[in-house]
Parts: sequence; structure tokens; C-alpha cells
Amino acid sequence: GLAIPVGCTEGVCDPDTVDAFDYINLRAGVDGRWRFLPKTALVLETDLDLRTYLRATDSPSALLLRAMGGLAGLVSAKIVVTAKLGWAHNFGETGGDTLIAQLEGNYLFSPTMSFKGGYARTLNPVAAYGLFRNDRGYVEARALFGGKLVMHGFLAVDFLGFQDPAEPRSDTLVSLDVGPEYQFKPWLVGAVGYLLSTRS
Repeated sequence: GLAIPVGCTEGVCDPDTVDAFDYINLRAGVDGRWRFLPKTALVLETDLDLRTYLRATDSPSALLLRAMGGLAGLVSAKIVVTAKLGWAHNFGETGGDTLIAQLEGNYLFSPTMSFKGGYARTLNPVAAYGLFRNDRGYVEARALFGGKLVMHGFLAVDFLGFQDPAEPRSDTLVSLDVGPEYQFKPWLVGAVGYLLSTRS
């Protein structure tokens, strides 16, 4: 049989209860962009998540609205910055809301190499706990060789905060993704990657 992870004493760690977390998720969203200056645009992102659980009696349904607005534009010929701020609110039975945001910078080091980094905060529905907040810091690098081979590397650190007052919980997730991508044809790209993740 399946074993309970070492050191985990919560009910969600029992592999026999996994079926209870099956859910249906419907998402609708509207995004808008208005370029009011030659190099700057006003951006708006909204989406609505409807989450219902098929078997769980202790996983609250969620009706989660997220809305963010901000600016995206060129700071210089090689630097693009996006800054968005907004709010997320759960109209479901458990309620809950938080500030959400994203700040991201892209740096075109050369025509064949680029770097990206940023911070994002969001709110998502989850089984058993109702909602979790995710604060993520991330960096990414991409380099093109010979016109068709791309090497990429991505590193992210996520600080997850679960909003169940009965069982408060915080997790830290570190993810590393590296590997090559090759464009065999305009319609065919092959990729190999190595993904390492640790969670505490």
C-alpha cells in the first residue's frame, strides 16, 4: 500500500483520502491592454474561478475573483518592466481575500540572450484548506545558439500560506528547471528538461 510521508501528521497526508480531493474548476477571464504612449501600455487582468469538490465534505467550494491593473512598457531599448497591483476575493462559503501583485523585469542582454526576474503574489483555491496565498520570486535565463537551439534555466521560490484558521500551515517550495529546446521545423519543437523541486 501507499505510505504516509515521514513527519506529516495532517489528514491531507493520508494517501487513502486522495480521491476526496477530486474537483471541477471553471475559469472565465477578461484581459485588456491599452497603449496610451508609444512604449507604455495600461494592462488589466481579471478572472473568476468556480471550484467545487466532487466527494469531499470538508473541502469548501470557492468562487474566487482576481483583478489586477498596472503598466507595462520599455524602460530602455533592452529593458521591459511590468507592474500590476490588485485584489483577490473569495465569494464562497469561507470567504477570504488578499492583495495580489506582480513586478517583472525582462532584460535583453543580446539578440540571442535574455534574462527575466520578478515577484508575484496570488490567491488560489485548494482542497481541505480552502485557499492558499502564493508569494513567488523567480529568475529565468534563455540563450539561443545557431538559430534553433535554446538553452533555458528557471529558478523559483514559492512561499505558500494556507488560510484555514483551524490548521494554519506554511510551506516553502524551491523549483529548478534547466534544459535545451530545439526547433526541428517551424511547427515542431523538441525539448528535454531536468526539474528539481523541494518542499518544506
